[in-house]
Amino acid sequence: MTKTFERQTVATVTIDRMRELIISGELTAGEALRQDELSSRLGVSRTPLREAIIRLEAEGLVVNHPHKGAVVYKPTVDELQEIYEIRILLETYASRLAVSRMTDEVFAAVQKLVDDLDTAENPWDLVRLNHEFRQTFYSATRNKHLVELIRNLTLRAEPYVRILVGGARRPFKREEFHSLLGAIRDRNAAQAEAITRAHLEATVQHVLPVLSRPASVFEPFARAGT
Repeated sequence: MTKTFERQTVATVTIDRMRELIISGELTAGEALRQDELSSRLGVSRTPLREAIIRLEAEGLVVNHPHKGAVVYKPTVDELQEIYEIRILLETYASRLAVSRMTDEVFAAVQKLVDDLDTAENPWDLVRLNHEFRQTFYSATRNKHLVELIRNLTLRAEPYVRILVGGARRPFKREEFHSLLGAIRDRNAAQAEAITRAHLEATVQHVLPVLSRPASVFEPFARAGT
């Protein structure tokens, strides 16, 4: 039992670390995932590493290239539009449902996260807090499958958010969260839905021109993340 638990723990940690390397840009778009190098880098055997690659492929962060094998996926204009079309559908619905089922406990948690967003300065802290806010807010839906679908799509969308931050642009305005918090407090589901939709649509509009350029959008990521 202990050995099984240890294997599961190593696999989980390896998945999380690999995901972090991809999202941070340390493993760049299109880069081949060489298992010997990664095994040495992470200090794990190839077994949990293979499990991590399979999991991240299911999440869409890794793709199997016919000539290179497993590689870090590279965002495209088509994928940007497809991901955000689905996110808009799911998250506007989740916003309405969350407002209608909001509890005092969840409201206190999202209010605390808005306070944290007000004082955060590092853009990467803002991105992290944004994710925490939305996951906490959507937890009020009490629909774990909906929340998990949104979480997975948020991970898929992370490189696009990095395009905004890498270009020295804030990924959102703090005022959006105060407006959304007010809509939640007032039980105004329509307003919460509208704010959520506007936030997601604005991300697409800001990222699309950058992503359409011929140069790699990932070039500034390593510098921007430091």
